[in-house]
Amino acid sequence: MKSKVHHVVSLALAVVLVAVISACVQGRFTVRAARLTVTERSDRVRGDEPYLGMIRFQSRFGTRGSTDVVVLDELRTLGDQVRPGSSLPIPAEVGEVRFGATAALSRQEIVADGLQPGLGGVIYVAMEEDHGGKPEVRAVLREAAEQLRTTLVQHVEEESWSDIAFALALYQVRTGLESGAGEVAGEGRCGLLDTRVCRFLKSRVGDDFIGHAAIIHVGIEDDYFRELLPSWTETAGLFGEQWPGCDDGSNPVCPVGTRAHALLLDGAGDGSYRLDLEATFEDSSGR
Repeated sequence: MKSKVHHVVSLALAVVLVAVISACVQGRFTVRAARLTVTERSDRVRGDEPYLGMIRFQSRFGTRGSTDVVVLDELRTLGDQVRPGSSLPIPAEVGEVRFGATAALSRQEIVADGLQPGLGGVIYVAMEEDHGGKPEVRAVLREAAEQLRTTLVQHVEEESWSDIAFALALYQVRTGLESGAGEVAGEGRCGLLDTRVCRFLKSRVGDDFIGHAAIIHVGIEDDYFRELLPSWTETAGLFGEQWPGCDDGSNPVCPVGTRAHALLLDGAGDGSYRLDLEATFEDSSGR
């Protein structure tokens, strides 16, 4: 039972980082999970009963008290006996995640004026309802949220912004949540949870874990984001990793803005889902 819940947490942690601060280009930032498509079913007999767990989080560099992590654990089942190729609309009250005052800062505002950008995000965990495992899934999401909160306070709140600081913070968030990744008892990836929690979930959660993904947004303007990409890519290479792009996939990293994404939720075992997201930034600063 836990095995599946654990997977759920990983997916939920499939993390969405969204930069949030109140600065010159301000507005309302929203990320909505609009549609879920079953690309490969987990239940070979009846078809799938998919649901999502989510963790919303945000924090700002060098700003104590700015970290906010919230578990969205309604875990509403989105469909019954869903077959491969079927696409399910996600109600707005389930899939829409809103952030507070959000800013997209320019290079001038950060480097010359000393404003501090933020991160934030939504972590998605895809599950397939099977044996009444939702209570255990909720518990796992809450534990993962506390782990994430600690990491954000240490590596974002307590650090001032620089291009290297952001790359290191993102690395710490990802490695902290993914420290249990790998095969455990031959039951698929743990992802985003430590090995101890992963083993516990695998043994206690009845629902099937499909996968996890995160979309990551940072609160800077597009031009400055592109300027920093070579530095971030080089820093990631020092850790033997590739810098995640802003394209579709599992964990894209993007500047705050309006764009669509398709996240892949798979890898935990049987089953594979695609999650279509709509990120919207409504500029209210008049700039």
